[in-house]
Amino acid sequence: MSKTISAGLKTHLGQVTTTTAHCWKIVRSDAVEYYFTDHDQDIMFEGDVYSASVGFVAASLRSERSAAPDNIEVSAFYDDVGVTKALVEAGIFDLAVVDVFLVNYEDLTMGKMVLLEGWTMGNAQLGDYEFIMELRSLAAKLGQTIGDLYTPHCRVDLGSTKCGVNLTPLIQAGTVLSAITSRQIFDVSGLSLISTTDPTYFDYGVITWTAGLNTGLQMEIKSWVEAYDELTLFQAMPYEVVEGDTFNATPGCSKSYAICSSRFSNGIEFRGEPFIPGEGSIPISKYRGNRGGAYGGYGR
Repeated sequence: MSKTISAGLKTHLGQVTTTTAHCWKIVRSDAVEYYFTDHDQDIMFEGDVYSASVGFVAASLRSERSAAPDNIEVSAFYDDVGVTKALVEAGIFDLAVVDVFLVNYEDLTMGKMVLLEGWTMGNAQLGDYEFIMELRSLAAKLGQTIGDLYTPHCRVDLGSTKCGVNLTPLIQAGTVLSAITSRQIFDVSGLSLISTTDPTYFDYGVITWTAGLNTGLQMEIKSWVEAYDELTLFQAMPYEVVEGDTFNATPGCSKSYAICSSRFSNGIEFRGEPFIPGEGSIPISKYRGNRGGAYGGYGR
């Protein structure tokens, strides 16, 4: 990361008294951009308005000259318009890219000094009025696992390219009924099982809200009980769920070979190794005759 700055800004930083402010640019994973500053007034810089309403503040900005990942924490107040508590709680800012730079707010023609570039937002601690967010440096990506590990369960998401299941014809439209226990548990209409012998059809599935305060947001389904039309989510929605809200629901997948084969007829594309011996695996002797197809010689 370049630390090149203009001669004017360099001279200003060498003075006893400075008039500097931090500017934060945040780009969410859906390309929505936010601009903030810790100055007490908005700053117009390079065509963007950096708002002083939220006021991101970092505990310390430090970057080591090593391959070790750097992590810092920043705190900010919720904003009723931009960074709302509901959006942070819903994980909308997870993995957002953050750039931080320094400017002289009395003379913006001096340019900027880049402090952080390409860092990503991580875990968040939510308070009533403010939140604390972890920022991870580019070096943190060096600790990510590259490649696949052997596992008895499937490693890919249902409907992804590697999975191959076409979810479009499986989507069902639902509507929230009047019986609402909470933002996490409520009765719905419009859903149906493809088979009475498969009552967990929507377990681990996903709903995408199409109308209501949660429009556009998603949440994983914990369970749906057909007898009561009761839908339970793994986490509560950030906004209130009311009667008449609509959503699209996709079926779930427990990532087991049995579900992949029986529910989706997709066993040939299963991305796991259920026949390798080990804890929780299927005894190989049971499949001794299955030496071809998707699993090659696993049955030997």
